[in-house]
Amino acid sequence: LDPPTGNVRPIAEFEQMEGVLIGYPLGIPIEFVALMSVDTTVYTIVSQSFYAQCQSYFETNGVNLNNVEFIIAETDSYWTTDYGPWFIAHDNQVEIVDFTYDRPRPFDNVIPGVIANYWDVPYYFMNMLHNGGNFMCDGNSVAASTNYIYEENTNLTITQIHDYVSRIWESIIIT
Repeated sequence: LDPPTGNVRPIAEFEQMEGVLIGYPLGIPIEFVALMSVDTTVYTIVSQSFYAQCQSYFETNGVNLNNVEFIIAETDSYWTTDYGPWFIAHDNQVEIVDFTYDRPRPFDNVIPGVIANYWDVPYYFMNMLHNGGNFMCDGNSVAASTNYIYEENTNLTITQIHDYVSRIWESIIIT
């Protein structure tokens, strides 16, 4: 899709959430998953081949399966904070922004599109390399990333990088 118009802002990590996104096999303790499942939806990306094992493991370890949604998809790793979608509020609706994941993990790279399809929300793509874990925002149109964004996008000028991001947010700070 073309970049969104209207009222658009990034959703900060500290804002009220609709759930958490994790991958299986886990990169966090199962006790933490069980605690999260008490109060929120735990969206769990799991391959079809691990689905039954994941479901049994969650059930055996006290995860509230009523608060778990399994998203069947292949992944290369559990680093959802790095390859997962960036969320924006567009006219007060949650939508997804994606980028090319900067690691050679093709299954991880497509997860934001999988999530957009799963939730049936608009999906916007920025044609630049990034590692989503190297991004922070305040929820008020200010975002920050390290200079690594320039180093991994040598085919783009600094102005082009800022232009890609500013199509989604009003300003970005690179430190």
